[in-house]
Amino acid sequence: MSLGLRGMAAGGIIGGVLGSVAGVASLALLYASGTSMEEIRYWQYKWRIDRDNMIHQAMRNKRRRIQHILNFQRSRSESG
Repeated sequence: MSLGLRGMAAGGIIGGVLGSVAGVASLALLYASGTSMEEIRYWQYKWRIDRDNMIHQAMRNKRRRIQHILNFQRSRSESG
């Protein structure tokens, strides 16, 4: 699909208009909610850190359960 220079110009104009509309909508939502981009980035960062900590804790718990099972099986095979 080769539309040439007219296609590139039309795509650039349409993309610019749609991007501007989305930007204005984002700014309007931020203004209406009384928050700033700094606050949003802070909360996103905090949520990511909390999620990562929960994942690491779950992995530690899983590893402990597996070690407990292996130790139990090992002690059972040695005694029996």
